[in-house]
Amino acid sequence: MTATTPHAAAVEVPQEARRLLSLGIEQLPAEINRLVRDAEHHAGQAFGAAVVVGALLRKAKAEVPHGQWEDWITSNTTLAVRTAQAYMLLSKRTSELPAEEAQRVALLPLREAMKAISTPAEAPPRPPTYKPGRHDLNHARPTFEAAVRSLGSVARDVGLRKLSADRIKTLREKLQAVLTELDRMEGGAQ
Repeated sequence: MTATTPHAAAVEVPQEARRLLSLGIEQLPAEINRLVRDAEHHAGQAFGAAVVVGALLRKAKAEVPHGQWEDWITSNTTLAVRTAQAYMLLSKRTSELPAEEAQRVALLPLREAMKAISTPAEAPPRPPTYKPGRHDLNHARPTFEAAVRSLGSVARDVGLRKLSADRIKTLREKLQAVLTELDRMEGGAQ
């Protein structure tokens, strides 16, 4: 049986798929979960096989006379030399990974796992830092200190006495001044 979609030509639908497509909504979650487990299991098997292939290729390379490796690959396997090198790298790097990272890579499709393992992990970029200047001593520091005093005073009074609208407005202005200074500092970060 073939099914057509608006985006593709005729697609062969296996008998199992036809059976699943005929299920009611109540039965779908169990089947979906079963198929996801199957897919993850098969992906894990593919990854495991690729790691073993890489290990076997590394063993073979150690035993093949120097300079004859590429000829040995093309004569004795169906792999291209670059593909063999990718399997070998996958095997080597996977064994060097922490368990959690190896598990993450094992769940990737094989090509993505090979790509992930062959690119070195990059350190996250360092956030810019701010170098204080004369403006900070004369303006920013007093602004921060005034806001801290006001916050401390309000914090002591919260729940004990009524805060007037003027006091809240003053505190808001001091906090806004602090935010303005922080924006200025962030803009000048290097």
